This record gives sequence, structure tokens and C-alpha cells, in this order.
Amino acid sequence: MSLADTEYPACPKHEACMVPLPLEPPAVILPYGTVELFRCANLSCPIFYVRGASEGFYTATPSGVLMNGV
Repeated sequence: MSLADTEYPACPKHEACMVPLPLEPPAVILPYGTVELFRCANLSCPIFYVRGASEGFYTATPSGVLMNGV
């Protein structure tokens, strides 16, 4: 699922708008492009959305690793 640059994704579990998660530096620049990270507004939810080269929904493990898929 690809979103327009001006749209924020919605959490598939809570159906709420996800919020941008600032990265240091503001946008991580990888050899294959820039990545933006969003997280569910419900802070206990482990669902994240990545916009960019690895676009899609991810689930965070307790150690902070993002696993592909919800």
C-alpha cells in the first residue's frame, strides 16, 4: 500500500491516524533512499509504518526490532 506524501497512514488495529516518529537525523538516508517512520498514536501499540524504500507496516518486538508485517 503506497500513500501520498501528504497522507498519514492509519493503524490497522486501532483505525487511528499514525503520528510521525522523528529520527535522528530527521530523515534516515540509506543507500536506496530516504525513510520516514510513523507509529500508532496508541503508545502501547507495537505497529509502525515505514514510508520509503521499505514501505509498509511493521511490528516492533520488545527489543525494538521492526519485523515485517502486522
